[in-house]
Amino acid sequence: MLRKLLFIVFFFANYSLNAQSFSIEVQDNNGLMHQNNIYHFTQDSLVITARSDYGRSNVEYLKRILTAEEKKSLAQFLKSFPADSLKGTYFNEYSNLGYIDAEHFPREVEINIENHKKTYHSKATNAYVSYYARLIQELNPFLSDEVKIKFDKNQFNAFY
Repeated sequence: MLRKLLFIVFFFANYSLNAQSFSIEVQDNNGLMHQNNIYHFTQDSLVITARSDYGRSNVEYLKRILTAEEKKSLAQFLKSFPADSLKGTYFNEYSNLGYIDAEHFPREVEINIENHKKTYHSKATNAYVSYYARLIQELNPFLSDEVKIKFDKNQFNAFY
């Protein structure tokens, strides 16, 4: 009996150590000065927070548990996604520096990935990054249409 109990304890302890924990966070200002959408995925949940009111308040737009299929899909994607190939910064000057206001502002997208106890941080300003596009394409099916991340290559002049 003691042997069975020890086996069960060892099995579950080993299983929990091998369970994949990760988080993916995408912050997107959509080219607006005082607004920001934050998409935070973990191995079991999704939280979307919007920063508005001139950056003073955060509104939790959506908070939900991922389905078993979604969890599996994200875990599989992260196994093949080259997060270690992301540069820290991708930058292209704003094309209209003479006209910056709340609605005409440089587009900034920040990505933070934690996977296998490693952290990757990358920020793109007015630049199309193919790795970002690949990540966003994977994440968008989890999002409703009104909060999907729009990352159209035709809206950028610099490509990485």
